[in-house]
Amino acid sequence: MVMGPLCAWFLLLVPPRTNRIAASVLSSSQLEACVNDGSEQMDCELKMVLTVTLEHGQQSTESAQFFIREVTDAEDETQKLKKPWKVSWEKSRAFWRYPIRYVQDVNNQPSEGVKQVGWLSCNDNPLSTAEAITCDVAYIGDMRVPDSEGFCCGCDLGKVVSGQPTRSSADCGLFTMSDSAHCLNFDTLWYSVYEVDRPQIFYDITISILLPSEYKLGGNVTYREASLFLSHHQPVATAEGGALRAELVGDLAAAVAPHRFESKYLVVPQRPAGHERVNPSAPLQNAMLLDRSLFDLAGRTCDKIGVSYPAFRYQPEKCDRPSGSCLHSQLEDFHGEDEQRLSSGQQPHYRLQGYCDGSMELAQQSGSSGTQVFLACPLAQRHTTLLRLEARADSAMFVTNVAPGRIAGFTAPGFEALSGSGEVELVVINTGLVLADYTIGLTNCTGGLGAGPAQTLSLTPLESAELSIRLFASGDGSGNFQCDATLFDALGSVTDAVVVE
Repeated sequence: MVMGPLCAWFLLLVPPRTNRIAASVLSSSQLEACVNDGSEQMDCELKMVLTVTLEHGQQSTESAQFFIREVTDAEDETQKLKKPWKVSWEKSRAFWRYPIRYVQDVNNQPSEGVKQVGWLSCNDNPLSTAEAITCDVAYIGDMRVPDSEGFCCGCDLGKVVSGQPTRSSADCGLFTMSDSAHCLNFDTLWYSVYEVDRPQIFYDITISILLPSEYKLGGNVTYREASLFLSHHQPVATAEGGALRAELVGDLAAAVAPHRFESKYLVVPQRPAGHERVNPSAPLQNAMLLDRSLFDLAGRTCDKIGVSYPAFRYQPEKCDRPSGSCLHSQLEDFHGEDEQRLSSGQQPHYRLQGYCDGSMELAQQSGSSGTQVFLACPLAQRHTTLLRLEARADSAMFVTNVAPGRIAGFTAPGFEALSGSGEVELVVINTGLVLADYTIGLTNCTGGLGAGPAQTLSLTPLESAELSIRLFASGDGSGNFQCDATLFDALGSVTDAVVVE
C-alpha cells in the first residue's frame, strides 16, 4: 500500500502464491525443503523462498522481513521470537574484467643506421669477430645476438656502368665507388605486449541480517547483525546454521554487449621510466589495443610490430630498396595517427580511451593462486542479477524504498559528427526522506541521434549524483538537437522530466 510520496512500499507475500512486484520480486513461495543424504528418512522443513533482482550499484533500498514464531537455541530449548528477521542486500558497481597475460616487450620504432665505408671495406660476416664487423653487434649477457650484424651494400658492375646508387645512395661511379653498412637500431622506448582474455562480469553482493533476541515478557527486543557475501567466485552462503540460505542465481543479459579483445594485443609503454609516455600512476594513458595481424613477435617479418634482426638482415632485394624499408607500421606510427585524430576532435582508433567511454583501468587481484592483473571496464548501463533467499520462516514481507527525485541540471556539450559520439551530463537529486533507487534515460532524440541505455542509481535523502549517457550520431549533419530526459522512481513512476538541448 502506498502511504504517500515519501513512504516505503510494503507488500505482504502470502504463500504459496507467486508474485511479481515492480520488477524486483520475481517469485515467492512456501515449500517443504528436504535433504536426501542416502539414509532411509529424509530431513525436511518448511521454508520461505524469495527470488529478487538487484541492479549494480544498488544500495540497501530493498529488504525482506521473515517472520519466525520460534527457534531452537544452542541448548535445544524453544524460544519465541516477537520480531522478524530483517534481511537487506546491496550490490557493488559491476564491471567487465579482462584478464591479461604478459607476452614480451617490443620496440616503439626500430630504425636503420647507415655507415659509409670504402669500397670492399664493409664486413657483415657472422663468423667474424665483433670488432671486425662494421655494424655494432648486439649482445644479451655474454651471448651475441644472431643476425645483428646487419648487412652490406656495395657497387656491382651493373651499378658502376649505370651509375645507379645503392640503398644508401652511395656513389657507384667508376672512380668513386664505396660500400655501406646497414645496421638495425632500436628506439629508447619499449612497450610491453599482453594477451587479453574474454570478458568476465565482476561484482559483490552483501547481505545484511538483523537477528532479534528471544522474546521475554516485559523485556526489550535487541538485534545483532550478521553478514553474507556473494560473488561469482562464491555464489552460495548460509547463516545461522542454515536458517537462511542465499544464492546468486545468475545475471540477465546486458543491453549492450561487452567489447571483445581476444583478437588484439594490449601494448603498454614500459621503459625507460623517465620517458614522457611511461606513466606509472596511469599506465594506460598511452596504451593501445592493436590487431594481432600487425605483429610478428618472432621478429622475422618486415613491416610488422616486433620486427627484429632476422627480418631486417634477410629482407629481399635489400640493396635495391630505399633506406628504412622493412621498418614501417610500427607502434610510433599508430601512436602518431591517434595523436592527429585527438588533435582534430575525433575519437582515437587504438588508444584505450576510445573504449568504455574512456574509463578503462588497470587493476589487480591477489589470491591464493597469485596476483591476477586485468583491464577493468565499468558498466554504464543496467545490469540485473537474480538473488534467491531461502529461510525457515512462516511468512515474509518485502519492502521497497520509494522517494521522489528531481533532475537538478544537465549539460550537453557540442561534438563533431565525425567523432561519432558525445555525451549528456545529468545531475539527479533525491528530494525524499529515504534511501531510494532511480532510473534515468534519454528518449525521443532528434536529428538522427541515438542514446545509450538508461542508468540506475541509489541516493540517500538530499544526496545528488552526476552521471553521463552516451549519444551516438548516425549521420554527418550539423545543427541543434534535443532529447527527452526522464527520471523514474523505484516503482517505475515518472518523478521528473526535462528537455535536453
